[in-house]
Amino acid sequence: ATWYGSFYGGQVTAALDALTITGQYGSFNPDTTGYEDGSGYFASLAYVLGEGLGTVTLKYTGLDKYLNVAGDPAAVKDYSKIYGEYSYPLTDAVSLTLDVASIEPGTGVDSYTEYEVVIGVSL
Repeated sequence: ATWYGSFYGGQVTAALDALTITGQYGSFNPDTTGYEDGSGYFASLAYVLGEGLGTVTLKYTGLDKYLNVAGDPAAVKDYSKIYGEYSYPLTDAVSLTLDVASIEPGTGVDSYTEYEVVIGVSL
């Protein structure tokens, strides 16, 4: 299906020593007959722990049911994702990242939780 519309949004970021805060907002207004306007937002909070102990990051994403499915009037419910991450530098070139996310897809599928462990190597 092809649909047209307009989208606008904004972002604010503040970096305060070891703390970085980001907030975003967006709105979608479809021109397709029968489709609804939708909006969403994102927030992130990252904190660098002292003495090389790594970084803790928390993020939240929320979309109303219309932005979640591009204005489709058959939308079921809102989308949301809560994400937490801990990243630790094992060496100058190797890092360990542990994360967990709780997701409500808003599509009629049950909510679920994701876990991930990543070892990153930079050359």
